[in-house]
Amino acid sequence: MERLISRGHRVKDVLEVYTLPQIQAFAQAIDERERNEHFLLSHAFRAALQSDRHWGNYVREARMEISRRQAERSGSAEGMNPVQVGKLRMLLGGKPAKEKKGG
Repeated sequence: MERLISRGHRVKDVLEVYTLPQIQAFAQAIDERERNEHFLLSHAFRAALQSDRHWGNYVREARMEISRRQAERSGSAEGMNPVQVGKLRMLLGGKPAKEKKGG
């Protein structure tokens, strides 16, 4: 129960809402995430022991992965061209972005 709560689940949900299969699935997902975190940490530690170039490559790749995951969670317009972004803004009731001259 502590593991679920420490990962952001509400106490009331854990005690009153979730079924046992749901709790088991959440616990399994937590285990998987912890294994991934330990794996990444061990790679970071190993990269830190290598040359500055290896560490720089590791940090750059980690930042790219973090940015990609944040974009997926936020539903950002990453990967859309400016015309698509403008059309989406118009559909959502916003003002279109000003187009840059020469582009």
